[in-house]
Amino acid sequence: MEYPLTRSSRLGRRVSLASLALSALLIAACGSSTAGNTPTVTPPAAPSPTATATYSPAATETDTPGPTATPDTRPVLPVTTYQLGASDTVRGMAAGPDGALWYMSFDQGANGVHSATVGRVSMSGMVTRYPLPDPSSAPTAITSGPDGVLWFIDSRGIGGAIGRITTTGAVKEYPLPVAQGQSASQFGGLGAAPDGALYFTWNRQGNVMNQWFIGRITASGAIAKYSIPDSASGLTVGKDGNLWVSLQSAVGRMTTAGVWTEFHCSIELTSITTGHDGNVWFIGFNGDANQDAVGRITTTGAITIYLGPFALGRGNIVFGPDGALWYQSDKGDTVSVERATVTGAFSEYRTVLDGPLAIGPGGKLWAGGNGVVERINI
Repeated sequence: MEYPLTRSSRLGRRVSLASLALSALLIAACGSSTAGNTPTVTPPAAPSPTATATYSPAATETDTPGPTATPDTRPVLPVTTYQLGASDTVRGMAAGPDGALWYMSFDQGANGVHSATVGRVSMSGMVTRYPLPDPSSAPTAITSGPDGVLWFIDSRGIGGAIGRITTTGAVKEYPLPVAQGQSASQFGGLGAAPDGALYFTWNRQGNVMNQWFIGRITASGAIAKYSIPDSASGLTVGKDGNLWVSLQSAVGRMTTAGVWTEFHCSIELTSITTGHDGNVWFIGFNGDANQDAVGRITTTGAITIYLGPFALGRGNIVFGPDGALWYQSDKGDTVSVERATVTGAFSEYRTVLDGPLAIGPGGKLWAGGNGVVERINI
């Protein structure tokens, strides 16, 4: 079922350079498939002893000094590491209703995507992996639903699907309808709204057509969609109960009744989240200056942009337990974890993980990588 959007007055706003004092301003019932999976359980690994190596050079060896490397002065975040027992790439993480961390992953080999998994990590380090029934699955976002189970996006094939998994590993997927001429689907955020349904961003692609939606699915699997005017990269449910999405150069707001309002922005947006302060926050970049940016929008549409000192903002942004914004940025061949306060003060940290950030059990900040997840101890 498709609902037309009711457009309110267009409250487009552009942030001017002179209006901000703290920093420079440029800153988704269809047929279903059911699977009961036999999980693979990996117990916590025992600590490995630290070996001490000694090296005695031969008497004839000479050392030739090499070029002096520029020291990396970025601080390292204190972390607790959980090995997943597989080399899967983590794509999404969320706190489960059972007090564990749940994640989506897949192993993308030479013949395409395979070994798609929904995983669970207990706080003692016990890892349980539930393989998805379709080997072509490409899971992305995951979130806890209002019905006591977890919901996720599977971007498999042309149309994709929305799936649910119980805390005991029972999986059910609801395929999304495919339109004539459609060649692919792209998805962004996924969130539970106060009306008891889950919403997600859903972009249909084709050679002669592109369609953009906010999708809605109920706990029974009934799917609806609302057309929106542009491609959305992320979605969050605001403190006001509305759906907020990050568009290319605007923030979109939609009520659960389908009323759409768009707020124009001076930067290109990549991710969006809800803050503890009642506002909606987003990251992006100023394309002209190759510079990352953090932005805040109030529920009434007032936008403030803080330009950061780093390279392009990427991945997802989360509001951390310390009351600051956390995200990643690209610096060519390196990735950094960035922190921005709500007043625009930026900090940078070293990381070897290039997966998503998420708020996990107990409100802690987590990071994902290749075969590993880490709890950031802040």
